[in-house]
Amino acid sequence: MTSFTRFLALLLCMCGILALSFGCTSSRPTALSPVPQAVPANAEEYPLDASFVAKNIFRKLQEKRTPGADFSQQACDCVKSDFTYPGFELSSHRLLEYRDREDGREGRSTSGILRVEDSFGRSARILYSSSYTLGENSVDIDSAQVAAIYPQSPSIRMMLIPKVKMPESSELPKDWAGIYTSLAKLDNMPAGGLTESKWLDTHTLVLFLMDQTPPEATIDLELDLPDRIDLNNRLHIPYEEAFDFDGWRVAIISLMPQHLAHSK
Repeated sequence: MTSFTRFLALLLCMCGILALSFGCTSSRPTALSPVPQAVPANAEEYPLDASFVAKNIFRKLQEKRTPGADFSQQACDCVKSDFTYPGFELSSHRLLEYRDREDGREGRSTSGILRVEDSFGRSARILYSSSYTLGENSVDIDSAQVAAIYPQSPSIRMMLIPKVKMPESSELPKDWAGIYTSLAKLDNMPAGGLTESKWLDTHTLVLFLMDQTPPEATIDLELDLPDRIDLNNRLHIPYEEAFDFDGWRVAIISLMPQHLAHSK
């Protein structure tokens, strides 16, 4: 199996895997770890070289310096994205593979899932693979690949904004953080969440998808409003009717007594 075929198989199979706590070393390893019979379940027990490479793959994706890690041109070309995850930090790592290289060279091949998060609580998951050797002064990463993977049910943060205070779409900031910060100051969501329909007449509902979503993803949501069993509580928002900030979507919705109408 070629490295690309193996990576594609991982991409198809691992989208639902949850990440573990991140066990990583910031120091360059001076030796390769023995290949275990099975990848440890505890991230703190991952081979140090595997954790070091995983951390630096994300740093390379962010276009940051990678001290102690030397990427080949092929690896540099493959570890690229239109979005460089500014403000995101590596929060967890799940190692999927740690094995000898198939080309006979002294080194290791790895794959895993990185979960990254920013200060707002937005998150993304990145599947990676790599092959590397241990050089005299660096870990030499010969090949690497990355791909975004997406949860089937992304986390959603809901805000209730008084309609009299809700800005027009054209007046909103042009970036995700700006919209989130400005509307959070106006949020009037009850502590127990949206459980009564009385809020619908006077407030606008704003949905922030906190997990990165794929291109052209739609938003499907069911509101639980026990006091209005006659209300159509199923909400479907096509991808073109929500703001899209590199996969983090924002939907502004006008809720009405007998039906749900949504607007960007």
